[in-house]
Amino acid sequence: MPLTASVEDVMAALKAPAGDNMLIRLKSSGAREQLKMDARAISILGINERLFLCSASQAAELTPLQGQLGPEANRSTLENMSAKVMAAQLTSYDWELFSAMHETELLYYVLGREQFPNSLTANLERFIRRFNVVTYWVVTELCLCAELSKRARLMRKFIKMATV
Repeated sequence: MPLTASVEDVMAALKAPAGDNMLIRLKSSGAREQLKMDARAISILGINERLFLCSASQAAELTPLQGQLGPEANRSTLENMSAKVMAAQLTSYDWELFSAMHETELLYYVLGREQFPNSLTANLERFIRRFNVVTYWVVTELCLCAELSKRARLMRKFIKMATV
């Protein structure tokens, strides 16, 4: 869906009748926000936010998913993965985001939206958000390591990923 899609467009794409159904943004804290039908750029969510299509009666029962509740300690899957493969995957996705940006988005973003009221900087904002998510992920993984030796190995892996 395009970034300018409205809630109504999303619901139409999901073939959901707008009568009793609504689109809810659920945060990891459990806070819910019903999105208005004319809301735009709903694909840009916070780090631990999810969208749910549900009826009004189901909205009160929504609870955060397990993945939204935060990281779990004692996970060692990163130790088994190659730094080169991980760097290639991260770079591939980042390149897609970077390629979607237009040069004028940076100008609009830097010079201010008040000077360019009809400008869209959604791709640049998505790229910035991706940077923040990856940074948050790295810091979280490092902080979850209880053992100093594992933390050092993980730090070495992240440095290796950055230099590959």
